[in-house]
Amino acid sequence: MILALGLMATVPPSVAVPVALLLDLVCSAGRWIGAYRGFHQPVGYRLIAGMLLAVPIGTPRSG
Repeated sequence: MILALGLMATVPPSVAVPVALLLDLVCSAGRWIGAYRGFHQPVGYRLIAGMLLAVPIGTPRSG
């Protein structure tokens, strides 16, 4: 997120933060295979299911 702070000197935050996050995602691509191999499936799938249920519940609704 340090990159986002630097980018905000030249572009608005609505552009700087997504750019910084995408660059972080691309730069970590080499670690994805190792993370997949170390994935503990029984616990991991429960965590993913809980996250998918909790995100819509915790998202504020406009109106």
